[in-house]
Amino acid sequence: MALLVFALLPTREVRAQSGLQLDAGTGPVVLTADELIYDATGKVVTAIGNVEVSRGERRLLADRVRYDEARDRVLAQGNVVLIEPSGDALFGDEVEVTGDLKDGLIKGVRALRADDSRFAGVAARRERGERVVIEKAVYSPCNLCPEGRGAPLWQVRAERVTLDEVAQDVIYRNARLEFFGLPVLYTPYLSQPAPNVRKRSGFLIPQFGVDSELGTTLQVPYFINLAPNRDLTLAPLLTTKAGPALFVEGRDLETWGRTVVTGSIANTDRFEDDKGNTIEQGVRGHVDGRGRYRIDDTHFSGFDGQWASDKSYQRLYGISGRNINNNHAFLERLWDRDYWGLNAFAFQGLRTADNQDTIPFALPLAEARLVSEPWRWGSRGTLDSNLLLLGRTQGRDVHRLSNEVGWEVPQVGAYGDLRRLRLSLRGDFYNVQGDPEDPTVGGGTETVARVLPRATVDWSLPLIGGGAEWQHEVEPVASFNVAPTGGNSNRIPNEDSIDFEFDESNLLLPSRYTGLDVNEGGTKLAYGVRFTSIGPQLRRVSGALGQNLQITGNDVYPSNSGLAGTFSNLVGRLEVRPGEMLDIAYRFRFDASSPEFARADLNVGLGPSRARINLRYVKLSSEAAKDSTDTLEGREALIAGVRLQITDNLAVAAQTRRDLKENSPVANTFGLLYADECFLVLAGLEKDFTQRGEVDEPLTFTLRIGLRTLGDFEIGSGLFGL
Repeated sequence: MALLVFALLPTREVRAQSGLQLDAGTGPVVLTADELIYDATGKVVTAIGNVEVSRGERRLLADRVRYDEARDRVLAQGNVVLIEPSGDALFGDEVEVTGDLKDGLIKGVRALRADDSRFAGVAARRERGERVVIEKAVYSPCNLCPEGRGAPLWQVRAERVTLDEVAQDVIYRNARLEFFGLPVLYTPYLSQPAPNVRKRSGFLIPQFGVDSELGTTLQVPYFINLAPNRDLTLAPLLTTKAGPALFVEGRDLETWGRTVVTGSIANTDRFEDDKGNTIEQGVRGHVDGRGRYRIDDTHFSGFDGQWASDKSYQRLYGISGRNINNNHAFLERLWDRDYWGLNAFAFQGLRTADNQDTIPFALPLAEARLVSEPWRWGSRGTLDSNLLLLGRTQGRDVHRLSNEVGWEVPQVGAYGDLRRLRLSLRGDFYNVQGDPEDPTVGGGTETVARVLPRATVDWSLPLIGGGAEWQHEVEPVASFNVAPTGGNSNRIPNEDSIDFEFDESNLLLPSRYTGLDVNEGGTKLAYGVRFTSIGPQLRRVSGALGQNLQITGNDVYPSNSGLAGTFSNLVGRLEVRPGEMLDIAYRFRFDASSPEFARADLNVGLGPSRARINLRYVKLSSEAAKDSTDTLEGREALIAGVRLQITDNLAVAAQTRRDLKENSPVANTFGLLYADECFLVLAGLEKDFTQRGEVDEPLTFTLRIGLRTLGDFEIGSGLFGL
C-alpha cells in the first residue's frame, strides 16, 4: 500500500520502508533500501541504507543512492558494488551510472572477476554496457598479502586495461609484468580471454630445457581454435645442437567419436637410419594418432597409429621411449551375446637389432563369436571363428582359418557350488608360404590341417561369512581338462603363441597360450583358492593360490615355464592393505623343490599421502615357447620412488630404476612442483643410462612456468602420480 500511496501523493517528500519500481526508458529499474526519499518536484529519488538498484541482470549495491529520473542518472556512494551478468563485480568509492547501469564513471575502482582474479585502478569508465576501461590499473589472480602489506607474488601493471564483454577479451596497454613488485617484462600490448571463455587462439606457456643431445631447448606452443569441437596446436622447438623441429597436435570431437593426431618434423645432423646407415643430414619425424568412433548402437570402429622415421628419433626428442610402434585399425559389432570384429595390425621395431622387413603384419585378422539362445538344461551352443592373413616384406607368410563349435551347460549344485561342462571341437587350416620353423625365410607353399577336440569341467564353491566389521569370501576353484596330445606339427608355424607366462590369472584356462598356433593338449587338473576379506576404513586382504596337475604328458611348455613336471609351480597373488599407510601387492611363482622364486613381482606403497614411498621389485626367469627362436631373457629389476608434499604448495618426487641382473642403473628421475592460486612451476631432471642409435645416455632438464589465467598447463601423472 505504501507504493500505491507514494504514486498518488503530490507532496514534495515521502519516506517509506519498502521498494520502488520506476519506469526509466528501456525498462523498469527496481530500487530497494531501508529508507526512500522522493522529491516529486525535482523527480529525484534518494535511497539510504542497504540500497540495491537492479535493471535486468545488473545490480548496484551501495550505502546511499541518488536517482535523477529526468537525467536518468544514478549516483552511488559508500561501499559501492556493481555486479555484472558475467559474475564480475566492480567496487568503487563513488559511482555515477545511467539508469540502465550500462554507462558511467567509477572512482577508486576495484574489480573481482568470476575466476577470483582482481583488478584495481584510479578510475574506470563503463561504456554502452559492453566494456569497462580501467585507468592506471593493476591485475593479479594472487591472494592479497595479510593486511594489504607488500605486493602479490606477481601482477601486471598497465596504463589502461579494457574488459570487453562482447569480444570476451581483457586487453592491456603499456603493461609490465612484476614479481614481488619488481618489473621483469614490458609489452605495449597484451590480451587474454575472459574467465568464462573455454578456448581461444593464442600462445601457450613456453617450455625451457637443457638436454645433453639437443642442447638448450625452447618450445613455444601456439593454440588455434578452429571450432568449438576442433583445434590445432603448433609447437616449434628450437635447439642449439639438433636444429629446429615443429610439433603439431590436432583434436576433433564429434557426436560420433573423437580423433587426436600428433606429429613432428625436424631437420637434424648425422643420424642412423633403419638400415644402420649414417645420414649426415636429413628430414626426420613421427606421427601418433588415436581415434574411437561409434557408428550406431552396435557398430564401433577406431584406430591407433604410430610411426617414426627412424629408430632413435622419438627417444632423441623425448617423444617416447617405447621399443615398438603399434598400429591397429578395427571395425566391430556387438549385439545381444554375439560379436564380430575386423582388425589390421602392423608394427615398427625400434630396437637396434630389429629388421623391419621380417616383422609381420596382419591384414586382416577377423574374429567372430556367436552364442545361441538357451537350449535344454539351460545349455548354449557357441561358434568361434578366426581368420588371419599374416605377411612380411621379407620372409614367411601365413594364412590361417580356425573354427570352433562348442556346447556348454552351467549348473548350480545342491550346496551352492557352480559347475560348467563344455565340449568343443576346433578345426584349423593353414596355408604356409615359407619355412614353418624360420620366419625370415620365404618361398615354397604348404597346406596343413588339424582337428582338436576338448572337454572342460569347471567348478567353484563361493563361501561368504563375517561379523560386524569384517566380511570374508573364500572360493575353492578347480578346472579339469581333457584333450588329445599332439597337433603341433613342425609344419605349423608358431606366430601368435611365442609369448608364454604361467601365473594365477591363466591357471584355470583350458589353454595358457595367448594365441591359437600352439595346442595345449593332454589331461590336466588345475585347482586353487581365491579369498577376500574387507574390513573398516577400507582395510583389505585378498589373493589367490593355485597349482596344476598334469595327468597325461604335454611337451609344449617352455622348459622354465613352471609347468614341466607332474605338479606345476605354485602360482599366486596376495594383496594386503592394513591401512592408508601401507599397500602391498605380491605376485609370485614358486617351485617347492627350489629355494628361489621363478617369478616375483612385489609392489609396496608406504607412508601417508604427503610422504609416499613406492617400491617395485620384479624378477622373471628366462622363458620361450617350445621350438621358438625367440627367447625372453630373465630379468631382475628394482624401481624405487618417493613423493614428498613439503607444503600445501610444494612437492618433490624422485624415482630410480635399476637392473639388478646387470647391477647397473637404467634411469634416474627427479621432479619439483610448486602450485598455488596464481603460480605454477614444474621442473624435471632425468638421466637415462641406455643407448640407442645416436642417443647415448641422455641427460635432460625441463622447466615450465605457468601464470594462472595468463597461461596455464595441465600436470600429468608421471612422478607426481606416485
